[in-house]
Amino acid sequence: MFDDNNKVTQLSLFDKFDNVVVNPVAIDNELAIAKDDQLFCEEIQKEFNLAIENAREFQALFDGFQITRRPTDLLHLKTCLYVPNEDFKGKIEELKKTFIRQIFYYFANKYYLKEIDLTHLAENDNLDTKMVFERILSEFGDLINYSESRLKKDYKTQFCAIWTSEPDLVPTLKNNRVIVPHAFYYELWSRGSSITHTQEEYLDLFIRAISFFETGSNQPLELTLPDTGIGSTVDFSKPYHLNLKKINGVKFFKNGRVDLIFDSAESAREFFHMFDMANPIDNRR
Repeated sequence: MFDDNNKVTQLSLFDKFDNVVVNPVAIDNELAIAKDDQLFCEEIQKEFNLAIENAREFQALFDGFQITRRPTDLLHLKTCLYVPNEDFKGKIEELKKTFIRQIFYYFANKYYLKEIDLTHLAENDNLDTKMVFERILSEFGDLINYSESRLKKDYKTQFCAIWTSEPDLVPTLKNNRVIVPHAFYYELWSRGSSITHTQEEYLDLFIRAISFFETGSNQPLELTLPDTGIGSTVDFSKPYHLNLKKINGVKFFKNGRVDLIFDSAESAREFFHMFDMANPIDNRR
């Protein structure tokens, strides 16, 4: 496998431990996994298996040099392969943890899952994607239902609330608009106002809600809305046109209010009821 004339290939193998892209084995049909999710799992398992195989072959070669060669030969091997130490067990452990994290973050980003730690699964000698996926299902159940329920709950918690300071300001349905009275806070800069950088999570939630209403998917659409933080000013003078089927635009106001502008009053009602905005959460103390 190792050839002095092919050192580039040899050197590149250890790069996988720092930049590994993970992939899984076929998952049983009874687990009801989406087709694109299964394709991801199958591909990531192939990469993981290859990386593990390479690591073990390196270890076998390294151990052989320790037993049969002079110290100078061992030093030469370490130099050629850029091996920082002999901790192959630790390398494989980190490889497994990276594999687990890559799988989890794929599903977390797609299905809006809350953060959980699954790195303890790295203790399993026969770690594969099915094992990680089953653990995710045991924690969250049906991923599509969980994703939808969490999105609606989080949106209502953040954007549909009654506050002591402004008890009369509640979400309102008016013709083809859904009015959110206190959606965002702004910072004033020399070039204008921007959504505070601490509200990045809420802006992402806002975009996810719009995307879900339009597509039925939790994957955020690319929308022409301002970003958070300095350098991304908000234009309060006119709506941001979204060019979507049901939502035509979003209008920001300096007092924190945001109007969602729909193609019709019917679409506005649909959004208003989808997120149960007629029953805001009472945050008054």
